[in-house]
Amino acid sequence: MIRQAQSKDAPVVFDLLQQIFNDMEIAIMKKHPQQIRCLLEDAFDSPYSRYNFHNAIVYEYHQQVVGVLVGYFAAEEQANSNYYYQQASQYGFGSDFELFFNQETYPNEWYLDSLAVNPDFQGKQIGTRLIKAIPRFFPASLISLNVDVDNPRALKLYHSLGFNAVGQLTIGHHHYHHMQKLVQ
Repeated sequence: MIRQAQSKDAPVVFDLLQQIFNDMEIAIMKKHPQQIRCLLEDAFDSPYSRYNFHNAIVYEYHQQVVGVLVGYFAAEEQANSNYYYQQASQYGFGSDFELFFNQETYPNEWYLDSLAVNPDFQGKQIGTRLIKAIPRFFPASLISLNVDVDNPRALKLYHSLGFNAVGQLTIGHHHYHHMQKLVQ
């Protein structure tokens, strides 16, 4: 079953998202994993956070969350990121706090920021089902995402779902295809 995420889902959502954070090699997450985890989980209840339960849908199997998709409108990206910078001092970080990267979106998009599935459930179309459910939960007319150029399997999947590469971005130390899909 796919449903809107709830506040109580925060721990399992961030367990799932940790796979992505590890792949992205985000320095501050490696250096201060527990502090960042607390910041993200606490922010899950805030409408000003990019990772909040209003921006997330989950795939539940036998009352266990095994997949998560998080996204937001491009126009909200900067404000969503600024929220974390404003909260950083409460978690022991100084003015040099840097968690998110430069612009990851193009104008007028609904951006699929993160998609993660429990490794025990991968290969069962859960990610595909979450992507196809976006229009049911979010009023998106143009969906975008970034896929690592070194991940041809994911690139093939997104092409099969109707996404087309429209540019490239560098996020952190990785290069990404920026892909878009019009919602019909």
